[in-house]
Amino acid sequence: MTSVLNRLFGRKKRKRRTVVLRPYGKLYNLQEIYEELNNEYFDAKLDLRISWFGNGVSVPKTRMLFGSYNHQTKLIKINRLLDRASVPEYFVRYIIYHEMLHDLLPPIRQKNGRRSIHHKEFNAREKQFPDYALAQEFLKKWKKRAIDVS
Repeated sequence: MTSVLNRLFGRKKRKRRTVVLRPYGKLYNLQEIYEELNNEYFDAKLDLRISWFGNGVSVPKTRMLFGSYNHQTKLIKINRLLDRASVPEYFVRYIIYHEMLHDLLPPIRQKNGRRSIHHKEFNAREKQFPDYALAQEFLKKWKKRAIDVS
């Protein structure tokens, strides 16, 4: 029915962009870390895809996006800037864990109608990550540019 309407009204069918997954970095294998985390914390119940994004060279001057999750494509993307020796593995694991939580605990509507992505349940579950405190400390150092991110 949709294709008939599209033809009648001259709408073109959008092509789905094929995403090429690139989970292997110079230092970190995202697929391997994802599978370990899925087994350890999610009883291997999540069925997500994971890939690096970015060029790993340019560091944003303002806000840094370490990772993202898309509910529709079930794709986790991790910034290639994290694929370097100055970034400890526990931090990469934490970012992947955080993005995995987005699948398990999707956004909720608050009473005021706003959408809450990092709601109470999400934050509580995130703090259960064993290296949460270490990851937060590393994040503070990153923000102060006290570590080598160049």
